[in-house]
Amino acid sequence: AERARRALPRVRRRRRGVALAVLLPLVPVPGMNGSLLDSLSSSNGTGSGNGRPGHGGAPGKINLFAALSGQLNQSEVADLIKVTTNEPDPFYLRFGVADELKSSGFEVTNPSGRPVNRELPVPVREVTGVEQRQYEASVEVTRDLDMPLLPVYSEPVRTEDLNSNWLYDDDRQIVFSNRENSRGKRYSFEYVRSTYTVAALRSARKLPADHPLVRRQQTRTPQVPEVTELVTRLVQGKQTEYDKVRAIYDYFSSDNGFSYQLRTEGGTSGEDIVDFLTNKVGYCQQYAAAMGWLVRAAGIPARVAFGFTSGSNRSGNTYTLTNRNLHAWTEVYFDGIGWVPFDATPAYGVAGSTRSAWAPDTDAPDPLTNQPGAPNAA
Repeated sequence: AERARRALPRVRRRRRGVALAVLLPLVPVPGMNGSLLDSLSSSNGTGSGNGRPGHGGAPGKINLFAALSGQLNQSEVADLIKVTTNEPDPFYLRFGVADELKSSGFEVTNPSGRPVNRELPVPVREVTGVEQRQYEASVEVTRDLDMPLLPVYSEPVRTEDLNSNWLYDDDRQIVFSNRENSRGKRYSFEYVRSTYTVAALRSARKLPADHPLVRRQQTRTPQVPEVTELVTRLVQGKQTEYDKVRAIYDYFSSDNGFSYQLRTEGGTSGEDIVDFLTNKVGYCQQYAAAMGWLVRAAGIPARVAFGFTSGSNRSGNTYTLTNRNLHAWTEVYFDGIGWVPFDATPAYGVAGSTRSAWAPDTDAPDPLTNQPGAPNAA
């Protein structure tokens, strides 16, 4: 593992201290509409009732969907995290995963792992078109973020200032504890950022039936005829797993009538997933869960990740992240590559939204049409 770590390109940073902010208590907003939120949350969740992301308890019992909804609907904006990283354009800071899909929706399962202060696995992907670089980050958590999970960038390979009460689940890529909580924590870590070319993702084969993710039924979906019919239509003629995923991802666009709104709309179908796909209005957790459901219906493993966008409040290489930066997105598994992020939520509705070469902003105008001399240039 140490040899693999040294082989990765890495960038060093200067350590700098960041003062913690003093926050006012958060006040819940009454009349919040649940809809798809309720059916896609953990059935054994322990929502705190005040809109904060969890309060103690086992990580698998946190209702991450309800916690996210409560924070995004706050009337106040409150600082929750300060993160300093030497990565020029970081992706999202993660803290949770919902990876079991039942008829009631995606649920959070109990993680398992090794002490985070010991040697962690170093991801090595010997696939042409996959670039891996190693960076460093430090995090300061305010006392208003209270949960048995710690935000980290994907694939940490070493941590500092955390004891053996904190564990790392290398499948879910989360840091959790059954004994401590995140309030006021300060810690540092090194992590690997992986980026992918479209060609690399297109080269991924369909998972064999004996693959661990297939055996763990992470391609299993409830039988909803409307979903099956939609996915069959979207992936028709697509030859690779990536092209199937992109067809589903591209479907959640304004051209197809989808829009961003913090309050969801009800329906009469009896299936919340069908109501969302019919109304085409919602926010990040609806988009993340719906895309994950559709990708699984295409026979490809998918899950919902929770964390923070990079936000817009940046000073040098330090980002201040608030409750408005909390976010959910979809992760899709590709054979030989691993879990790859796709964010189907309309980018205009999310502060600090990040897109990539393999999952671009489907609502952005074609850059060629804005060039002088282009056919549709104004």
